[in-house]
Amino acid sequence: MKKASLITLKLGLLIILLILAYKTQDLKEIIYLIKNINIYYFVIFFSLFLITTAMASTNLYLLLKPLDYKLSWKRIFHIDLLSIVGAFYTPGGIGGMGIIVYLMTRSGVNLKDASIVVLIDKQISGCVALFFLMIYVINYPINDISINWNMLSILIISLVVFGLSLFSKLVRKVVRGVLTRVNIYKNHVRLLILNVFLTVGIYSVNVFVYIVCFYTVGIVIPDINLIFLTYSIFMLINYLPISIGGIGVGEFTAIILWSSMGLSSEQILAGFIVMRGFALVSSLSLSGLAFFLLPNDMLKIMKKV
Repeated sequence: MKKASLITLKLGLLIILLILAYKTQDLKEIIYLIKNINIYYFVIFFSLFLITTAMASTNLYLLLKPLDYKLSWKRIFHIDLLSIVGAFYTPGGIGGMGIIVYLMTRSGVNLKDASIVVLIDKQISGCVALFFLMIYVINYPINDISINWNMLSILIISLVVFGLSLFSKLVRKVVRGVLTRVNIYKNHVRLLILNVFLTVGIYSVNVFVYIVCFYTVGIVIPDINLIFLTYSIFMLINYLPISIGGIGVGEFTAIILWSSMGLSSEQILAGFIVMRGFALVSSLSLSGLAFFLLPNDMLKIMKKV
């Protein structure tokens, strides 16, 4: 019952944010922009999508190496392809992480080690996003004092909640397990640095993906630096458990942030609709190909059932 209530709450929030994003917009202009898309840009989008998946797989492969598991890059790439749909269309991408951990354990990786590798990978991604967010705040200062106080309040509340969570035995056990395994990477600093550089590469390619989607509907970005730095916010939004692939929250945030560079809200929403559509087709096709054409344990289990 609690799960049903939570799902209902998340869907309700998603609908509210989508209504807020679209209710005052000129839908005719949005439809006009989408009708005039250059479909050839999808080839570029799909290629970039595949490149970021390969780079993300390389990150996981590198993080597994110090743990002495003989899991090939090809197998990890296969696992990553299978997890794409879960990463895009579950709250906070938890479904994608669950698939990766499950399939790693099926491939001989210890459950705790698989969980830690995925967690560290996400932490590195989060740190990269926070780094670019700090640069954004420095270069594009927020003049509204109330917004500054709101951001500070959210940070304080988050720290308090994290502090209170440490009183839980389960949380303390998880934290101890994480710290124990993180110590393994102390002697592999170069590997972590390479992981950070790859994550910055993934970040940069994903920014280019957004720009390609706007070019698809004939929109030229006036301030690429702003897009590059504010992508950090959308990256963090995707980690929120209340957000399903950032749908609704991303559009609402983009209108607030990107209107300052001269883009209309209709143009921003048209770009996002194209991006969501391209991502849906790419994620379903890649996950589907990996599921049905490549050998995997999940398909074997389904056949047995």
